[in-house]
Amino acid sequence: MESVPKEKLERLSEVASQAAEGLGLMLLRLTARGTPSRAIIEVTLDGPKLVSIGDCETISKKLNEAIETESLVGGNFRLDVLSPGLDEPIVHEYQFQRSIGRLVEVTFEDSGKKRSITGKLDGVTPNEIIVTKRQAKRSGKSESGEEIRIKRAEIVSAFARPDFG
Repeated sequence: MESVPKEKLERLSEVASQAAEGLGLMLLRLTARGTPSRAIIEVTLDGPKLVSIGDCETISKKLNEAIETESLVGGNFRLDVLSPGLDEPIVHEYQFQRSIGRLVEVTFEDSGKKRSITGKLDGVTPNEIIVTKRQAKRSGKSESGEEIRIKRAEIVSAFARPDFG
């Protein structure tokens, strides 16, 4: 048995999407798990600007209001509204743009083989991304390596990574 019926989940997605758009954000994902008497609803927001705590509070209030006035969830529920973490793949154009200058890990097809590189995302065009491959540390500091151009169509996955120097 579903924790939240599909049609009610669709309504929650609609409310979250509209509220997110009003804040210059978008709804990446809305999922429900748990039981009908104890549903856990998780909402993930993202957009060209960083998601703030205030944005999460605003969306949470709108969703709570819709849940209560439209009886969208039966029983007790937990509502989590959050921004994507480092485990969120870079897929959308705004995510690539926002990641310029940051450390990324990209897996891509290269002559029929999968290859992964980690480096600084230096540029983004409609057809490719430019990553400066990170070299091994020498004498305590990392050195810039070769510039790799990766066609967008060849990207298997891309993730932002923390840069600890």
